[in-house]
Amino acid sequence: MKKLYAWFDSWNITKKLKQKAFFEKVLSYEVLIYLFFGFVTTVLNIAALFVFKKMLGAGDDGESVVYFSLGALKFTSLLLANALAWVVAVIFAYVANKIWVFESKRWKASVVVRESLSFTAARLFSLAVEEIGLFVLCEVLGVNTLLTKILLGVIVVILNYLFSKILIFKGEGEKGVGSKGRQVLVMSAVILVLLVAAYFFAKNYQNKHPAGEEGSSYSVSDISEA
Repeated sequence: MKKLYAWFDSWNITKKLKQKAFFEKVLSYEVLIYLFFGFVTTVLNIAALFVFKKMLGAGDDGESVVYFSLGALKFTSLLLANALAWVVAVIFAYVANKIWVFESKRWKASVVVRESLSFTAARLFSLAVEEIGLFVLCEVLGVNTLLTKILLGVIVVILNYLFSKILIFKGEGEKGVGSKGRQVLVMSAVILVLLVAAYFFAKNYQNKHPAGEEGSSYSVSDISEA
């Protein structure tokens, strides 16, 4: 990877762009390698979503919806499939980020546990963003699943980079949450509050304007609708 980046970095256009502070940061090895693995993770996530969606019984016609109950909570096959795809993506992303992106060399049990728990917590936030976004855009507004997943994927990649860079894969001796870390947490909290508000608004709207025949469940948009 580093040899490929060195070749890219030797281009004249790259050298000219990196003379500006913005492009120097954007075109750094860490950012580009993160975006590469972010892209791979997103593709893996999308592929797993549609695989699990088929396995869990969502039909191609967008009308066959299976509910899975967890206590008082109910999930459509789309939301459950997305959660399973998230698990696959998180495992791959943690290994890729630790080894190739942020090059965390510390493999002590305490470090790995802290990193993996923090990484999973950040991805849980990302999952909440995706689950609410999928419900509002796909289940309520009928936006295409693939298009929605790509849009949410871009947002998630940016958020995950901030979490990983500032809060998770720290250098030796770095402890606690700095000012940038607090800014990321505040920004994330605001985003989550807005998404939750959008979820309840959409849920209320859906209850007042039910689609389809009486007793039918949410409809799941499929790629074929694009």
